[in-house]
Amino acid sequence: MSYYSLPPLVNTPSFHFCACRVSPTASIRDRALRLKEQIMRILEESKIEKINLIGHSMGGLDSRYLVSILGGHEFVSSVTTIGTPHRGSPFAKWALDNIGTRMRMMAALKWLDIPVEGFNNLTTEWMNNEFNPHVPDMPDVRYYSFGGSKPRDRMHTLLKFPYDVIYEAEGDNDGLVSVESSKWGEAFELVHADHIEAINLTLPRLPLRSLFVRPDRTAVFDCLSMYQRIAERLHANNH
Repeated sequence: MSYYSLPPLVNTPSFHFCACRVSPTASIRDRALRLKEQIMRILEESKIEKINLIGHSMGGLDSRYLVSILGGHEFVSSVTTIGTPHRGSPFAKWALDNIGTRMRMMAALKWLDIPVEGFNNLTTEWMNNEFNPHVPDMPDVRYYSFGGSKPRDRMHTLLKFPYDVIYEAEGDNDGLVSVESSKWGEAFELVHADHIEAINLTLPRLPLRSLFVRPDRTAVFDCLSMYQRIAERLHANNH
């Protein structure tokens, strides 16, 4: 079941789920602008006045920017973020230095006309010195957050190295974002999931490892339950 199979399962008479899509590598500003365009169409078609934003990872930063800078507070009741690097991620800086610069990946992406500003927007330096001081929470919008954490030996192989980079700097994390960085707003909930499981996806097992390790089906994260709790909270708080 993919992230985009969540809407029909989460939808209830009092809660309608719509998924928006933005560029995965563009700047927060550009992503927030695209997000606003899609939301305005949804508002026009549905004739509703207020919505609740749920943003995973960088999507949570897009949501905050939309609300605070692009006038979103006029039509957004709440922002719920999941695994969002509100204070940046140490792995973003490592990736920029080692993959982006030394391996010239940034140059290659630019040559292919693929936006790369989003990578810079996820460093701890940029988030703490540029984004957070200039993107304040709006008093008429409520903010909630979720973060993830799993033991290293339960992490997918592809997430173990970034987990180590982040753990050395900030402690427990979901393989891309630390627990501390994911905290924002008036209520925070920690779930036992990695960064990918939080959107109802799983990374493929590496071929050699799959020959010797049997998947532990009892340990699969119940993503749907988390989204149902989010919907129940929003309903209980009259959003």
